[in-house]
Amino acid sequence: MTKTKLNKSKITNDYSLFTTDIIADLEDIIQYKFTNSSLLTRALTHASFFHTKNSITLNSYERLEFFGDSILGYIVAKELYTKFPNANVGELTKAKSYIVSKNTLADVINKLGLTKYIFAGHLQSQACSSSTKVKSDIFESIICAIYLDSRDLTNCEKFVNLTLGHFYSSTLKALSNYDYKSTLLEYAKKNNMNLILSTNKNDDDSFLSKIFLNDNIIAEYTSSNKSIASQKASEIALKVLNIST
Repeated sequence: MTKTKLNKSKITNDYSLFTTDIIADLEDIIQYKFTNSSLLTRALTHASFFHTKNSITLNSYERLEFFGDSILGYIVAKELYTKFPNANVGELTKAKSYIVSKNTLADVINKLGLTKYIFAGHLQSQACSSSTKVKSDIFESIICAIYLDSRDLTNCEKFVNLTLGHFYSSTLKALSNYDYKSTLLEYAKKNNMNLILSTNKNDDDSFLSKIFLNDNIIAEYTSSNKSIASQKASEIALKVLNIST
């Protein structure tokens, strides 16, 4: 059987495109199979898809996002607390704040390729596709949809750790006393390397750090935290240059 393909060029506003094959593709992406696939559809539906206040409240992702936000906070707090018994409360709080930030969650949605599956009204399609808030809300809504479908937090934890797990140790390390930026700049100076680190604020209030070597970008990283952006970019550059830390 030939699979129905969704138009990948823009967000859809036609539920008829949400075929069994598309549901299966989404389940492959998030690695969870729904018993009630309407929960998944709802998790991807923006309020602009509907025209009445009651429909917006009951059928868009808004209520799912409300619950999913709390589930996400619990899971990330639990993972950080369990995995890093020696981290102080300040480090744990900052790490959690970064990991559950809108920029981080929206970036995950982009990387998973889920933006093209969002249901939105005609006039809001483009706005939703570029909205950090909408994409981060959808991430949280998916978590809630998984919980409501399975009534099992373990399945939510699997999705969160699949998509955010790699941030745990790297974020804490970036917030700890280890200074990747200084290590990189000192190495570059010692070896007479033409290396430049540049950090600029984006339109969405996130920070983009780029590292240039001989005018070529060798590393870049975006974060809602300026320090993390420069530290993570420096960590990446150190790996690219095979410099041990």
